[in-house]
Amino acid sequence: AITVLQCLWRLRRKKCERRWLRAQKGCSETETPYDAILAFDSLAEFLKEGKIDFLQKAESLLEVAKESRYRIVAVVGLFDKGKTWLLNKLFGANLPAGKLCTTRGLSFLWFKERRMLVIDSAGVQSTVSYRAQAVDAIHDAQTTESLMFEMVSRISHQIVFVVNDLTWFEQKYVAMLHQKYVQCKQHKELTVVHNLRNTSDTEEATMLFSRQVMQCYDGELSHLGRLIFTADLGEGVPPVHHIV
Repeated sequence: AITVLQCLWRLRRKKCERRWLRAQKGCSETETPYDAILAFDSLAEFLKEGKIDFLQKAESLLEVAKESRYRIVAVVGLFDKGKTWLLNKLFGANLPAGKLCTTRGLSFLWFKERRMLVIDSAGVQSTVSYRAQAVDAIHDAQTTESLMFEMVSRISHQIVFVVNDLTWFEQKYVAMLHQKYVQCKQHKELTVVHNLRNTSDTEEATMLFSRQVMQCYDGELSHLGRLIFTADLGEGVPPVHHIV
């Protein structure tokens, strides 16, 4: 019986590895593969199929089933704002990024030496398919994104929200996240990274940062530089950090 179970486990492991490889298609040998991917792309599909694939690289050191303590950092934001690009810069990785690369569901990167699990999330408001199907594509995308957003906000110790030029829609998402922390009495770190990728001039970036952040929120500049600002959202509540 043990031998049979071992064979079944090996077969399932190989099947999961093949699915993981398909999910990583397009990665070159020089690119950093994710340790695991929670392939949750559609709430309607989950309700229909009743399953979610968790795809893990065979060589990964991430032990999902083992109970342990580590820090979880999630990177979120709208579609095509530079979330994966930021991860590459912060952690020296080479994850597939760019206009032709799309992050699936929740993609995990494990740093064993730092005891840190980094979550790269699919972008909010990405394009949906209008091909013939049984569900409303936009409604499915909205409910799926809401569920993923709720999941990430609950499990993460720190959230990094990536924006380009800050819009009222992104301000709303940041406020929703912050309000969740206040209501749950959680003192979690929320950092908004302003990826001004269309601005190469420092003075222009400073003016944009002042217009979009400093003139819109109460707070103070950091002693570390004029492109780091902490918004004061009330006594006893966690602050929101803004940085270029």
